[in-house]
Amino acid sequence: MKTKRYILGAIAALIVFLELTSTASAQPLVATGWAKDNIGKPDLVLLDIREEALYRVRHVFRSINFPYQNDAWRVRPLMGVNPSRTQQLFDARMSELGIANNSHVILIHAGRTALDVADAAHVYWYFKLMSHEQISIMNGGMVAFLLDNGPIESLHRNLPTSDYQSKYNGELIARLGDVEAAVLRDAVFVDYRSTAFYLGISKVEEVARYGTIPGAKNMPADWLTVDGGGMIRSPASLRKIHELRGIPFALPHIAFSNTTERAALGWFVTYEILGNKYVRLYEASIREWAANPKNKMTRQIDLN
Repeated sequence: MKTKRYILGAIAALIVFLELTSTASAQPLVATGWAKDNIGKPDLVLLDIREEALYRVRHVFRSINFPYQNDAWRVRPLMGVNPSRTQQLFDARMSELGIANNSHVILIHAGRTALDVADAAHVYWYFKLMSHEQISIMNGGMVAFLLDNGPIESLHRNLPTSDYQSKYNGELIARLGDVEAAVLRDAVFVDYRSTAFYLGISKVEEVARYGTIPGAKNMPADWLTVDGGGMIRSPASLRKIHELRGIPFALPHIAFSNTTERAALGWFVTYEILGNKYVRLYEASIREWAANPKNKMTRQIDLN
């Protein structure tokens, strides 16, 4: 009898351990099937980052809305912004949304293009910057969820407010000084813009000069998703693409782009899918670097 009680006790302890382990190590990427099976579980927050108009038409059952394009939440720690102020604003927004420190947040993007995934990756990075470990992206986004016949609704939902308190993790962000030092020591940079921007054929209005940071490798962010859509490629495919572009994905490097989102997707793939915990996101990106004429730029094709 004692042996039986011991075995039952050991099984119960194992179940508790597995539950705790599961809670402590959220997968960075979850499938739509996983999301469907876990809707309604305690501490799970489904966060739809699409614009509010789309959310109001239909959304994942029990999800709340957190529009990525709403600048009220997009606290940008750029160009010397005080991290403590960034924390205050982020914590206030999370508390307003009803997200707690122990919430497992599932990010739901539109799922149409790689840029939709990049938006989710940027939000994901912000949560990690604030040391929120229970964060995942639903692979394929809303498009994949609908194709998987997931339950949807049009009811606008809100959660009770919380008391969110973050902890700033400066190891995930590269500042201008970090980039300047990295250039001097020939560190690895990855430019996640299109090849035309990388080569200096084109540029966006917000960027002062053509070209890229000296020594940077190029990985168009669209390549990281299947056919440029809303589904991130398999780890094996991602490794092959990195090898093709000559990018040593296992070495420390700094990710950048024009306006951060594409670089955030590159950061997510390298940091979370390929397991390189030594990659940092230069969130101010090429906009900040090109603004100072003293910072060198490499332009491989000059059409002027």
